[in-house]
Amino acid sequence: MLPLRLFLGFAFTYAGLSKIADPDFLNDDEPTSMHQTLLAVRDSSPIDFMLGPIASHSALFGALIAISEVAVGLGVLVGLLTRIAALGGMLLTAGLWLTISWSADPWYTSADIVYVFAFTPLAIAGAGALSADGWLARVSAREGAVPDVQAGADGTRRSLLAGALGLTALLALGGAFLARGPKAATADAGETTSGTAPAGTTPAGAPSTTAAGTSAPGTTDAGTTAAAPTPEATGAALVATSSVPVGGATKVEADGDEAWVLQLEAGKFTAVKAACPHQGCAVNFVSGSDGFICPCHNSKFSASGARISGVATSGLKKLDVAVGGGQVRLA
Repeated sequence: MLPLRLFLGFAFTYAGLSKIADPDFLNDDEPTSMHQTLLAVRDSSPIDFMLGPIASHSALFGALIAISEVAVGLGVLVGLLTRIAALGGMLLTAGLWLTISWSADPWYTSADIVYVFAFTPLAIAGAGALSADGWLARVSAREGAVPDVQAGADGTRRSLLAGALGLTALLALGGAFLARGPKAATADAGETTSGTAPAGTTPAGAPSTTAAGTSAPGTTDAGTTAAAPTPEATGAALVATSSVPVGGATKVEADGDEAWVLQLEAGKFTAVKAACPHQGCAVNFVSGSDGFICPCHNSKFSASGARISGVATSGLKKLDVAVGGGQVRLA
């Protein structure tokens, strides 16, 4: 029991504190926030009917989840009210299994379902001897007092231990809040925080196709060559070319699946499927330089879809696209 408690206790305490310390987790606009994660998994989750209200109040639920993880972690680590802490851990990880890792293929590769069952020994048998619960039981047996008096003494000891543990949790959470890094500067006017811009606008730092001193598609500056336009095509339309900002991306639907259409260079369009190859979560576009990030497990991909880091073992699937009739179309 002790190795299991040490692992689960540390993992859950760390998970809760890291969420509180992360300045992006409770910010709905950030690509790795809880809000964006829920949006990424909502369509594939069997409990999608519950995720809409949670996503609408994601900051509140995110804070509650982080605090609950710390409570479960410390309870299991110290071995106080262990069965209750273990049941709480099972509930939290079951929620993760039914949302973030539900699309794992094969299903037994989901880490969250393993966590659910890892808590079962603690929920059934308790923490064992090397725990606060075990110490209380030994003290009770040693004193052998009148049952009613002994029950009151045990209740007092348990309350004192719970209070000390709660104070420790509050101090840890306070430290995590203080550790939150400074927020990134807000996006310039006309630019969204997801790294894309509204139709007809250009993200900050991207070359403008109309400003003086820059080139429109099909023209060249001295010593440089403009991007070659995407070939004409007549396949299924994905999005109007004017809706994809230069240097940015727009999410579309392609053959029933979510995809991203990019225009990293003026007049040159590319596209990738939005599904992360790890467990199928929809990736978010950050910027032309930072590429994509999976909000579920933080795998990172370049703007071309190539894998950069994370648990994903391959890149995003590319789509062949072309331009026809003012639309970006499947080739």
